[in-house]
Amino acid sequence: MSEVEERDATFARLRTVEHEFNSDTATVIESIEPAPVTAPVVTYDDGKPAVIVTLKHPFSLDGTRIAELHLSPPAFGDVEAVLTREISILDLYARMANVHADVLRAMRWPDMERFSAKAKRLAPTIEVR
Repeated sequence: MSEVEERDATFARLRTVEHEFNSDTATVIESIEPAPVTAPVVTYDDGKPAVIVTLKHPFSLDGTRIAELHLSPPAFGDVEAVLTREISILDLYARMANVHADVLRAMRWPDMERFSAKAKRLAPTIEVR
């Protein structure tokens, strides 16, 4: 018998073998939810904002009065997240001010224009491609 004929015979035999499922010996793998990963809390020693932006059009958002925003330089991880498109520039600016991005979205344009100009001075030039 040639090598090709032996191979064909082996495949023919394998096609006829029935596979049985034995639930007594089967290993059952349950779906396990991973434990939530919490990010570490970072506190910088300087504690002071680099820039305070006083709004010309203060407002309240969900009952919280917003009259000024405190800007600090971004963390490297946040800049990296913008470069990898995990977050937007708006999200970066919100993190720099330690507020939710909805606070920035609620701002009147003249305040947002002043705020973003100051945030751009604190952040590195980022070109998202």
